[in-house]
This record gives sequence, C-alpha cells and structure tokens, in this order.
Amino acid sequence: MAPRAIPISRDCDPAPALVENLEPNSHGLRWRHLPTIHPSAIVANPNTTTIDTPSYDAFDLSGGFMVQDKWQLRYGIDNLLDKEPVFTNATRYTRGTTTLGGFYDVLGRRAYVGMSVSF
Repeated sequence: MAPRAIPISRDCDPAPALVENLEPNSHGLRWRHLPTIHPSAIVANPNTTTIDTPSYDAFDLSGGFMVQDKWQLRYGIDNLLDKEPVFTNATRYTRGTTTLGGFYDVLGRRAYVGMSVSF
C-alpha cells in the first residue's frame, strides 16, 4: 500500500524580528501505514510457527516558508514519533531477526533544514 499524504495548513503568527517578510508557504503531515502481513509459509504449512508481521504506522512532519522574495526555508522531521521497525520473520518462540529497510524506517527520528534561493 502506498503512503498517504495528509496536507495541513494553518495561519502563522507574525514573523520574528530577525527575519523580515516571513510568510507561511506550506505545512504537511505524512502518515505512512503498512497493514498486517500474513506469512507466506502458511500456504505450504498451516501449522507454521511464523506469526503475522504487525501493522506499522509512522508520521513525518514538514513545511516551508518564503523568506524575502527569493529565499525559501524548508524543514522537517521524519519518523516524528521515533517508531521502531518491525521484524518480519518472527515466530511464536523468537522475536525475529530481519526487517525490510525499503518499507520500514530503520534510521529512527531525524530532522533536516534546508534553504534555497531563486535568481
């Protein structure tokens, strides 16, 4: 299932004194949801000890502002709630040893800030 994007917008308080003409441009909250996955081993062996991989939800917050007329400041926090990745091959007796980095966030919470200029 593809990640869903939920746009959020709000009015912003007046700009701080150090930055002139700071106007809100965009804010966003992205919800990444992966549903429960049933083990493929159950097809060949209905009595398999491999258990379902639980559902996974992670949230990312991002936004950007125009500073002056040509400067844009952008920021974000990925994996806002610092959700741990799940293990995909757990059994009734073991925790599991593998995760899928292409689906689950293996880096944990991280933040970024960037600035660009148009000329």
